[in-house]
Amino acid sequence: MIRLDSIHTIKYDGTDFQTVLHEHEALSHPFAITMFESSIYYSDWRSNSIIKANKFNGSNVTTIHRTYTQPFDVKVIHPSRQPRVVSNPCQFNNANCSHLCLLSFNQTYKCGCPHLMTLGSDKKNCITYEKMLLFSRLNEIRAVYLNEPYYYSAPPLSLNLIVNPANLHFVAKNKQIFFLDGQSTFQCRQPVM
Repeated sequence: MIRLDSIHTIKYDGTDFQTVLHEHEALSHPFAITMFESSIYYSDWRSNSIIKANKFNGSNVTTIHRTYTQPFDVKVIHPSRQPRVVSNPCQFNNANCSHLCLLSFNQTYKCGCPHLMTLGSDKKNCITYEKMLLFSRLNEIRAVYLNEPYYYSAPPLSLNLIVNPANLHFVAKNKQIFFLDGQSTFQCRQPVM
């Protein structure tokens, strides 16, 4: 199989095959691609870049962003690309949710809570909930709810200096985690939120 690092267009019925971009210095290994207005945006694995070009003829090739690692995907987020909603249940008074109103399908919603909180029995108001399992593993510290172990109760902590965190302590009053690093003499106090 011959592999061409190129970008093409074709109609749904398989006709009108056209080359948009081929043998260009900014096109060494395209991976993900998206379109918006008159441009294509693609990730390139060899240059670790996000690149933009004219979607009709491949002109105006511009590097938008470079990274240290291979970018796996690229998406354009813009109001014109969002579904048109007749009504938004969260639009007025946050649908009576105390903290977060999360839109769902068919114009429905669900109330949500920030970390270290959970929904009360009314499913509208958040209450403080600090019953969690705190655990460490190589290079990070995690916290999950005791009654829902598949949900993080706080964002995972991963600092450059964390190698083998141990001896974890949580001070609820200050919402801080204290720990020692088993690989060094490093001690840390880290806020959870």
